[in-house]
Amino acid sequence: MECRFNITSQYFDRTVRFGNYGRRIAMLYDNLGNEYKFYKVKVGNKEALNPYRFETSLVADTTVPATFYFSNISTQATSIAKLELNSTANKSGRWENFTLKYRKFPFSEQ
Repeated sequence: MECRFNITSQYFDRTVRFGNYGRRIAMLYDNLGNEYKFYKVKVGNKEALNPYRFETSLVADTTVPATFYFSNISTQATSIAKLELNSTANKSGRWENFTLKYRKFPFSEQ
């Protein structure tokens, strides 16, 4: 399964990290309560398989595509209950931790 979205750093160039301080980078939970770990991340043209931490630079006000990949999704599942991305962003030399949580959206085939 691919979870796709766009990232835009408003007003400032900055570095963003997914995963840090022992937190998992990305977790997905389906509507049956199953938990899945990601196996690959891609932001722009930079990608990595199973990284502990993924870091990339964002240019101010430029939208960049991002994709997190998950495998072995239950064939019984019909939707995502929660997608959680643990992140840290550097703005002017100061790192700020934040967690992005997306809830309750259906699967779609492409």
